[in-house]
Amino acid sequence: MERQQIIESLRRIIPTESTEYNERLISLGESFLEWSKYKHNLKATEELCRPYMAAHLACELLSNDLNLEINLLATPIPKKKYYKLFTYFQEILSPLTKSLAAKDDLMETITYLCTKLGGSTAIPYVKQLVKAVVTNDMRIEHKRGIIIAAYLLVSAKAFGKDELHINHTERRKAQSVLQDTSSALQIQYWMHVLSESWQYKEIPLNGIEGYESQKQRIKPWSGIASMIQIDYEKRLQNYPIWKACIEERIQYYKSQLEKDGTAS
Repeated sequence: MERQQIIESLRRIIPTESTEYNERLISLGESFLEWSKYKHNLKATEELCRPYMAAHLACELLSNDLNLEINLLATPIPKKKYYKLFTYFQEILSPLTKSLAAKDDLMETITYLCTKLGGSTAIPYVKQLVKAVVTNDMRIEHKRGIIIAAYLLVSAKAFGKDELHINHTERRKAQSVLQDTSSALQIQYWMHVLSESWQYKEIPLNGIEGYESQKQRIKPWSGIASMIQIDYEKRLQNYPIWKACIEERIQYYKSQLEKDGTAS
């Protein structure tokens, strides 16, 4: 019933030749419709606007993502009254819409972090872990710490390393990217929490395809390069003795010049 109401409203708001609408759009409209019934009382004459406003709000929120062209030529009531009613409808549902926006921002933060650190193929796994733990009422600094913990866990598992051992170099890099101030103990705590989730247990061990480390492995010296390196190191060790000898010879020549000058 509610689904059909949303679809009918969408046909009036975003007319299209296609008989199908994006499932995400329909689902969001249904959520707004259901939620509004508990939060927003309407007059009997205004009730026919409820599914239309729910669909309208869903279109507004997803217009950029889905490239929607919203057309409000066929509002259920006169436009002036409708816009006034819709503005209030938006205000009533603002906690829900803000929550949805915050979730989107969180996912964008994960994408940014993983991409910045060269682990873009880990993004879906990090998102799964974060979604398993993060709640809407969490403070932003806790959310950042969880994101970093999830990234470190996925990164370690991708290389078959001890997942709960913090790579402090990677931790500092991640914290620098997100400007996070969590302590190492806090991040380790979140790593333990995340490691207990079923989402973590489903991540493939030792091999997320395409995952690349940011670390540049230093190749050992070989051949003539090794000989040059060893010779240089020996000379460096003998530098103080060599310097003292040179200074002694300089002093000797200076004294000889002074003697010659006095004699003449």
